Amino acid sequence: MTPPVLIIVQARMASTRFPGKVLAPLLGQPMLLWQLDRLSRVQTPHTLVVGTSAAPENAPLVELCQRHGYRIQASTGIAEDDVLGRFHTIAEAYPEAQEIVRVTGDCPLIDPVIVDALIAQHRGHNMTDALQRDGYWHTPIDHTGIAAEWPDGQDCEIFSRTALDLADVEATASHDREHVTPWIWSQPEMFRCKTLPCPLDLSWMQTSVDTQDDLTMVQHLLDWILTDVGFSFGWRDIWRYIVKSPMLRVWQQRRPPRNQAYVTQVGSGKTWEELRYRTRRTPSAFKAGIEGA
Repeated sequence: MTPPVLIIVQARMASTRFPGKVLAPLLGQPMLLWQLDRLSRVQTPHTLVVGTSAAPENAPLVELCQRHGYRIQASTGIAEDDVLGRFHTIAEAYPEAQEIVRVTGDCPLIDPVIVDALIAQHRGHNMTDALQRDGYWHTPIDHTGIAAEWPDGQDCEIFSRTALDLADVEATASHDREHVTPWIWSQPEMFRCKTLPCPLDLSWMQTSVDTQDDLTMVQHLLDWILTDVGFSFGWRDIWRYIVKSPMLRVWQQRRPPRNQAYVTQVGSGKTWEELRYRTRRTPSAFKAGIEGA
Protein backbone atom coordinates (compact mmCIF):
# COMPACT_ATOMS: atom_id res chain seq x y z
CA MET A 1 0.00 0.00 0.00
CA THR A 2 1.27 3.48 -0.88
CA PRO A 3 2.25 5.35 2.30
CA PRO A 4 0.51 8.64 3.07
CA VAL A 5 1.89 11.80 1.53
CA LEU A 6 3.52 14.17 3.99
CA ILE A 7 2.09 17.69 3.58
CA ILE A 8 4.24 20.30 5.32
CA VAL A 9 2.96 23.84 5.78
CA GLN A 10 5.84 26.18 6.56
CA ALA A 11 4.78 28.95 8.93
CA ARG A 12 6.35 31.34 11.39
CA MET A 13 5.44 34.57 13.13
CA ALA A 14 8.35 36.57 11.70
CA SER A 15 7.61 38.45 8.48
CA THR A 16 9.33 41.52 7.04
CA ARG A 17 6.18 43.11 5.60
CA PHE A 18 3.50 41.70 7.92
CA PRO A 19 4.73 40.24 11.23
CA GLY A 20 2.39 37.68 12.74
CA LYS A 21 0.32 37.39 9.57
CA VAL A 22 -0.29 33.64 9.94
CA LEU A 23 -2.37 34.37 13.06
CA ALA A 24 -3.98 37.56 11.76
CA PRO A 25 -7.80 37.41 12.00
CA LEU A 26 -9.61 36.45 8.81
CA LEU A 27 -13.38 36.57 9.27
CA GLY A 28 -12.90 35.94 12.97
CA GLN A 29 -10.47 33.03 12.66
CA PRO A 30 -6.64 33.04 12.54
CA MET A 31 -5.63 32.98 8.89
CA LEU A 32 -3.65 29.75 9.25
CA LEU A 33 -6.72 27.86 10.46
CA TRP A 34 -8.48 28.58 7.16
CA GLN A 35 -5.57 27.07 5.28
CA LEU A 36 -5.26 24.01 7.52
CA ASP A 37 -9.00 23.37 7.31
CA ARG A 38 -8.82 23.43 3.51
CA LEU A 39 -5.73 21.22 3.37
CA SER A 40 -7.36 18.72 5.73
CA ARG A 41 -9.89 18.10 2.94
CA VAL A 42 -7.23 16.69 0.60
CA GLN A 43 -8.63 13.29 -0.41
CA THR A 44 -5.31 11.51 -0.90
CA PRO A 45 -4.23 9.75 2.31
CA HIS A 46 -1.87 12.21 3.93
CA THR A 47 -0.22 13.45 7.10
CA LEU A 48 -0.57 17.22 7.59
CA VAL A 49 2.14 18.93 9.64
CA VAL A 50 2.89 22.58 10.31
CA GLY A 51 6.62 23.22 10.35
CA THR A 52 8.05 26.11 12.35
CA SER A 53 11.10 26.95 14.42
CA ALA A 54 11.49 26.83 18.19
CA ALA A 55 11.99 30.61 18.37
CA PRO A 56 10.03 32.03 21.34
CA GLU A 57 7.87 34.24 19.09
CA ASN A 58 6.42 31.09 17.47
CA ALA A 59 4.97 29.83 20.77
CA PRO A 60 1.46 31.23 20.01
CA LEU A 61 1.55 29.39 16.67
CA VAL A 62 2.42 26.11 18.39
CA GLU A 63 -0.31 26.64 20.99
CA LEU A 64 -2.93 27.39 18.32
CA CYS A 65 -2.20 24.24 16.32
CA GLN A 66 -2.15 22.01 19.37
CA ARG A 67 -5.41 23.49 20.65
CA HIS A 68 -7.15 22.73 17.36
CA GLY A 69 -5.70 19.27 16.93
CA TYR A 70 -3.22 19.99 14.13
CA ARG A 71 0.24 18.49 14.18
CA ILE A 72 3.08 21.00 14.48
CA GLN A 73 6.80 20.49 14.78
CA ALA A 74 8.96 23.31 16.11
CA SER A 75 12.49 22.38 15.05
CA THR A 76 15.38 23.07 17.43
CA GLY A 77 19.03 23.53 16.56
CA ILE A 78 18.23 24.82 13.07
CA ALA A 79 18.69 28.42 11.95
CA GLU A 80 15.47 30.42 11.59
CA ASP A 81 16.00 30.90 7.85
CA ASP A 82 17.08 27.30 7.16
CA VAL A 83 13.64 26.14 6.07
CA LEU A 84 15.13 23.32 3.99
CA GLY A 85 16.79 21.94 7.12
CA ARG A 86 13.46 22.21 8.92
CA PHE A 87 11.69 20.25 6.17
CA HIS A 88 14.34 17.54 6.32
CA THR A 89 14.03 17.25 10.10
CA ILE A 90 10.23 16.97 9.89
CA ALA A 91 10.48 14.33 7.14
CA GLU A 92 12.84 12.29 9.34
CA ALA A 93 10.04 12.09 11.93
CA TYR A 94 7.83 10.40 9.29
CA PRO A 95 10.16 7.82 7.70
CA GLU A 96 7.29 6.03 5.93
CA ALA A 97 6.53 9.10 3.76
CA GLN A 98 8.27 8.97 0.39
CA GLU A 99 6.55 12.03 -1.09
CA ILE A 100 6.53 15.49 0.45
CA VAL A 101 4.16 18.32 -0.47
CA ARG A 102 5.32 21.83 0.37
CA VAL A 103 2.86 24.65 1.02
CA THR A 104 3.62 28.09 2.45
CA GLY A 105 1.49 29.44 5.30
CA ASP A 106 0.32 32.56 3.48
CA CYS A 107 -2.17 30.83 1.15
CA PRO A 108 -5.46 30.68 3.10
CA LEU A 109 -7.58 30.02 0.00
CA ILE A 110 -5.61 27.06 -1.34
CA ASP A 111 -7.81 24.54 -3.14
CA PRO A 112 -7.43 20.93 -1.93
CA VAL A 113 -8.53 19.74 -5.37
CA ILE A 114 -5.33 21.19 -6.84
CA VAL A 115 -3.21 19.41 -4.22
CA ASP A 116 -4.92 16.10 -5.01
CA ALA A 117 -4.37 16.64 -8.74
CA LEU A 118 -0.68 17.41 -8.17
CA ILE A 119 -0.19 14.23 -6.14
CA ALA A 120 -2.06 12.14 -8.71
CA GLN A 121 0.06 13.46 -11.57
CA HIS A 122 3.26 12.80 -9.66
CA ARG A 123 2.21 9.27 -8.81
CA GLY A 124 0.96 8.58 -12.33
CA HIS A 125 4.37 9.33 -13.75
CA ASN A 126 6.03 7.29 -11.02
CA MET A 127 4.11 4.28 -12.27
CA THR A 128 5.35 4.68 -15.85
CA ASP A 129 8.80 6.15 -15.28
CA ALA A 130 10.97 4.92 -12.44
CA LEU A 131 13.12 8.04 -12.64
CA GLN A 132 10.13 10.16 -11.70
CA ARG A 133 10.38 8.79 -8.16
CA ASP A 134 13.23 11.26 -7.78
CA GLY A 135 11.23 13.96 -9.44
CA TYR A 136 9.61 17.25 -8.63
CA TRP A 137 6.18 18.57 -9.59
CA HIS A 138 4.75 22.02 -8.96
CA THR A 139 1.82 24.22 -9.96
CA PRO A 140 3.37 27.19 -11.88
CA ILE A 141 4.49 27.15 -15.53
CA ASP A 142 7.29 24.92 -16.75
CA HIS A 143 10.57 26.11 -18.26
CA THR A 144 9.14 26.09 -21.80
CA GLY A 145 6.55 28.70 -20.85
CA ILE A 146 3.86 26.50 -22.45
CA ALA A 147 1.97 25.23 -19.42
CA ALA A 148 -0.53 27.79 -18.15
CA GLU A 149 0.18 29.15 -14.68
CA TRP A 150 -1.85 28.79 -11.49
CA PRO A 151 -2.47 31.86 -9.32
CA ASP A 152 -0.04 32.92 -6.64
CA GLY A 153 -1.88 31.64 -3.57
CA GLN A 154 -2.48 28.16 -5.00
CA ASP A 155 1.22 27.28 -4.93
CA CYS A 156 2.17 23.75 -3.96
CA GLU A 157 5.09 21.49 -4.77
CA ILE A 158 5.69 17.77 -4.44
CA PHE A 159 9.08 16.10 -4.38
CA SER A 160 10.53 12.76 -3.39
CA ARG A 161 12.30 12.00 -0.16
CA THR A 162 15.43 11.28 -2.19
CA ALA A 163 15.32 14.77 -3.67
CA LEU A 164 14.85 16.30 -0.21
CA ASP A 165 17.71 14.26 1.26
CA LEU A 166 20.08 15.32 -1.52
CA ALA A 167 19.05 18.95 -1.31
CA ASP A 168 19.69 19.05 2.43
CA VAL A 169 23.21 17.78 1.88
CA GLU A 170 24.15 19.68 -1.28
CA ALA A 171 22.36 23.04 -1.02
CA THR A 172 24.63 25.59 0.65
CA ALA A 173 23.43 29.01 -0.58
CA SER A 174 21.26 30.80 1.97
CA HIS A 175 18.52 31.54 -0.61
CA ASP A 176 18.38 27.86 -1.59
CA ARG A 177 17.94 26.79 2.02
CA GLU A 178 15.38 29.45 2.91
CA HIS A 179 13.18 28.72 -0.12
CA VAL A 180 13.54 24.90 0.13
CA THR A 181 13.25 23.76 -3.49
CA PRO A 182 15.50 25.96 -5.73
CA TRP A 183 18.41 23.54 -5.51
CA ILE A 184 16.11 20.74 -6.69
CA TRP A 185 14.58 22.53 -9.69
CA SER A 186 17.95 23.94 -10.73
CA GLN A 187 19.26 20.39 -11.28
CA PRO A 188 17.30 19.27 -14.40
CA GLU A 189 20.00 16.73 -15.23
CA MET A 190 19.37 15.04 -11.87
CA PHE A 191 15.61 15.44 -11.37
CA ARG A 192 12.64 15.26 -13.72
CA CYS A 193 10.99 18.63 -13.05
CA LYS A 194 7.41 18.78 -14.32
CA THR A 195 4.35 20.95 -13.86
CA LEU A 196 0.62 20.58 -13.38
CA PRO A 197 -0.91 22.85 -16.07
CA CYS A 198 -3.78 25.14 -15.15
CA PRO A 199 -6.88 24.86 -17.38
CA LEU A 200 -6.80 28.67 -17.64
CA ASP A 201 -3.96 31.19 -17.68
CA LEU A 202 -4.23 32.74 -14.21
CA SER A 203 -0.67 34.04 -13.96
CA TRP A 204 -2.03 37.53 -13.27
CA MET A 205 -4.01 36.43 -10.22
CA GLN A 206 -2.65 36.45 -6.65
CA THR A 207 -4.45 35.59 -3.42
CA SER A 208 -1.51 34.99 -1.10
CA VAL A 209 -1.19 37.32 1.89
CA ASP A 210 1.98 39.41 2.18
CA THR A 211 0.58 42.65 3.64
CA GLN A 212 -2.34 43.94 5.69
CA ASP A 213 -3.87 45.24 2.46
CA ASP A 214 -3.73 41.72 1.01
CA LEU A 215 -5.52 40.36 4.07
CA THR A 216 -8.25 43.00 3.76
CA MET A 217 -8.84 42.12 0.12
CA VAL A 218 -8.84 38.37 0.82
CA GLN A 219 -11.40 38.99 3.57
CA HIS A 220 -13.69 40.81 1.13
CA LEU A 221 -13.27 38.01 -1.40
CA LEU A 222 -13.87 35.26 1.15
CA ASP A 223 -16.94 37.00 2.58
CA TRP A 224 -18.58 37.19 -0.86
CA ILE A 225 -17.70 33.61 -1.80
CA LEU A 226 -18.95 32.12 1.46
CA THR A 227 -22.24 34.00 1.10
CA ASP A 228 -22.91 32.67 -2.40
CA VAL A 229 -21.01 29.38 -2.62
CA GLY A 230 -20.27 28.16 0.90
CA PHE A 231 -17.19 26.56 2.39
CA SER A 232 -16.57 24.11 -0.45
CA PHE A 233 -15.51 26.81 -2.89
CA GLY A 234 -12.70 26.16 -5.35
CA TRP A 235 -10.22 28.04 -7.49
CA ARG A 236 -12.81 28.70 -10.22
CA ASP A 237 -15.03 30.50 -7.70
CA ILE A 238 -12.08 32.64 -6.60
CA TRP A 239 -11.28 33.50 -10.21
CA ARG A 240 -14.93 34.34 -10.97
CA TYR A 241 -15.26 36.77 -8.07
CA ILE A 242 -11.99 38.55 -8.80
CA VAL A 243 -12.90 38.99 -12.48
CA LYS A 244 -16.28 40.53 -11.71
CA SER A 245 -15.11 42.83 -8.87
CA PRO A 246 -13.51 46.15 -9.93
CA MET A 247 -12.04 46.55 -6.42
CA LEU A 248 -10.37 43.14 -6.50
CA ARG A 249 -9.10 43.71 -10.02
CA VAL A 250 -7.41 46.93 -8.90
CA TRP A 251 -5.86 45.01 -5.99
CA GLN A 252 -4.27 42.61 -8.48
CA GLN A 253 -2.57 45.53 -10.23
CA ARG A 254 -0.91 46.67 -7.01
CA ARG A 255 0.74 43.35 -6.23
CA PRO A 256 4.57 43.14 -6.44
CA PRO A 257 6.26 40.69 -8.83
CA ARG A 258 6.04 37.03 -7.92
CA ASN A 259 8.62 35.58 -5.51
CA GLN A 260 10.36 38.94 -5.19
CA ALA A 261 12.07 37.97 -1.91
CA TYR A 262 13.91 35.12 -3.61
CA VAL A 263 14.83 37.31 -6.60
CA THR A 264 16.25 39.96 -4.29
CA GLN A 265 18.28 37.43 -2.33
CA VAL A 266 19.81 35.91 -5.47
CA GLY A 267 20.74 39.42 -6.64
CA SER A 268 21.51 38.45 -10.22
CA GLY A 269 19.40 41.17 -11.83
CA LYS A 270 17.18 38.51 -13.40
CA THR A 271 13.43 38.19 -13.03
CA TRP A 272 11.75 35.24 -11.32
CA GLU A 273 10.83 33.78 -14.71
CA GLU A 274 14.43 34.02 -15.92
CA LEU A 275 15.76 32.39 -12.76
CA ARG A 276 13.16 29.64 -12.60
CA TYR A 277 12.24 28.99 -16.23
CA ARG A 278 15.16 30.51 -18.17
CA THR A 279 12.71 32.66 -20.10
CA ARG A 280 10.73 35.88 -19.87
CA ARG A 281 7.00 35.34 -19.50
CA THR A 282 4.62 37.27 -21.72
CA PRO A 283 1.86 38.83 -19.57
CA SER A 284 -1.53 37.20 -20.00
CA ALA A 285 -4.14 39.00 -22.08
CA PHE A 286 -6.25 39.63 -18.98
CA LYS A 287 -3.39 41.18 -17.02
CA ALA A 288 -2.47 43.37 -19.97
CA GLY A 289 -6.12 44.41 -20.19
CA ILE A 290 -6.53 45.49 -16.56
CA GLU A 291 -3.18 47.28 -16.55
CA GLY A 292 -4.15 49.18 -19.69
CA ALA A 293 -7.60 50.09 -18.43
